[in-house]
Amino acid sequence: MGFEDVDIEIFAEQANGRTNAVSLIQKRIRELERGWPRLVNTEEMDIIQVAIEEFREGRIWLVGGEEADSLREQRVIEERDRARQIEAARRAAELDAGTSPTVPRAPGLSGVLGFKS
Repeated sequence: MGFEDVDIEIFAEQANGRTNAVSLIQKRIRELERGWPRLVNTEEMDIIQVAIEEFREGRIWLVGGEEADSLREQRVIEERDRARQIEAARRAAELDAGTSPTVPRAPGLSGVLGFKS
C-alpha cells in the first residue's frame, strides 16, 4: 500500500487542503527515515504506510506560526544530540576494533628504515 489506496479528499479535509496533507505526510516520512520513533504499533509496514496510518489516526498534524518555529528549534537541538550520540557510538566502536585514527599504531615502514617524512 502506498498513496494509490488513499482517498486524498478525506486527507485534504483533515489537513485543510491537499497540499497540506501531502506536505505533512512527506515531512513525517523524512522523520521516519531519520530514525524517529513510529507512533503506531506496526513493524511490518513500510515508512510510507506508517506515515499515512499516523495521519489517519490523528497522531500527526501541521502547525504554523510561533508554535512551528519553537518546534523547529527543538527538533534542531534533538537532531544535533542524536548526531552526537551516533558519532560517540561510532568512535567507541572504532576504539574497540582498533581502527580509530587516534589509536597509536606501530611505526610504518618509514619508521623502521629511518626515513624522514
